[in-house]
Amino acid sequence: MLLPEQHASILHRDVDREVVIWTPHRDPQWRTRRASVAIELLAGEAGAEDVYLTVNQFYGRRQVRHLAALTALYVDVDVHGAPANLTSLLDQKLTVLQRARIPAPSLVVFSGRGLHLYWIIKPLPAAVLPRWQPCQRHLQQLLEGDPSAVDCTRLLRLVGSVNTRAPEHCRTVTGVLNSVSEFDFDWLAEQVLPRSRAEVRDIRAQQAKALTDRRRCAVKGKRTVYDWWMAVYKDLYTIVEHHWPQGVPEGQRDTIVFLIAVALSWFTTSEALEAEVVSVARRIAPTLSEKDVLSYTSSVRDRAARAASGEKDQWQGKSRDPRYHYKRETLYLMLKGLITPALGQKLFGIMSNEERDRRRTERERLRDRTVEGRHHSSHAEAEVRARASTLARDGHSVRSISTLLYVPR
Repeated sequence: MLLPEQHASILHRDVDREVVIWTPHRDPQWRTRRASVAIELLAGEAGAEDVYLTVNQFYGRRQVRHLAALTALYVDVDVHGAPANLTSLLDQKLTVLQRARIPAPSLVVFSGRGLHLYWIIKPLPAAVLPRWQPCQRHLQQLLEGDPSAVDCTRLLRLVGSVNTRAPEHCRTVTGVLNSVSEFDFDWLAEQVLPRSRAEVRDIRAQQAKALTDRRRCAVKGKRTVYDWWMAVYKDLYTIVEHHWPQGVPEGQRDTIVFLIAVALSWFTTSEALEAEVVSVARRIAPTLSEKDVLSYTSSVRDRAARAASGEKDQWQGKSRDPRYHYKRETLYLMLKGLITPALGQKLFGIMSNEERDRRRTERERLRDRTVEGRHHSSHAEAEVRARASTLARDGHSVRSISTLLYVPR
């Protein structure tokens, strides 16, 4: 049986940023400690009532913008009312995973009123959040887990603590470690997301058929909607910190808070969005009342709730997510007066058409098309012809020359 400190060390063994501990029934209710200190601290929580810890790590506060490291994928499977046989429930969920060809979880925690399933991954930086989030949502939907427990700021019960809401016979939280190995996230994401698996197979097939190793190059793919809003989210903070390190003044507060709420709606569960928005607004616009914050962002929260319930909007004859979709140029025009040329160089999502074209031209200028195999210089072609002639004089066949020089027959 796992001990509390073992549970904490499995999650937080490779990175030493802050872990948040919550004990709602005693003071101090909230403690933020370095992972190494938190593990030692939690060793004394065996038998304590209702102890929670963050699965991921942070730079201080437990907020999306302070995320330091992602350490696991997880699903909280709740059993409403009196819990049934949790072992039988686990067998059902493992069968679902097996049919979906998804690896079994590394760690299973019996929380007293359900299951917590963890897939321990090699720690990832916050930049991976756009791909981590879809994996979370897919696992939650597949296993019928708690839809509010898919955000990166989630706290879950500590092994060895006591769940005061559970029946007497299963109040102690227990855990079973299935594997000590960490998953490689890129590989695990391919297994979790069906669309990604299909895309990866197609890409590999096309590459094997159309390209030689010499001509392959690492080219970034198109950004997903999560990548896009992560870039916008960071840009908004860059703008705020550049102009108003002490807080956004009146006249700009409503727009900035609204757009940050829109960005957050793509990374935070609808249930947690309100608290996250209020917390962010308290920092960047301290003169704005909570009532005004909620008023400015009510439509954002309503749309996020509709998205969480699976609703779709019709847009130009197609169904799409009801959350706000802003074009890059639209955001730039909304904030144009704040983006100086020097500041614009630091932004990666919010930019003018001219700046986008300039960066695109610069990328094209820096490309080495010869390395990519797109074309060869006349000098290179002459060299290939000379080498081909030499090989032919030495008795090599056309097929052999073609293979040796990586050129068509």
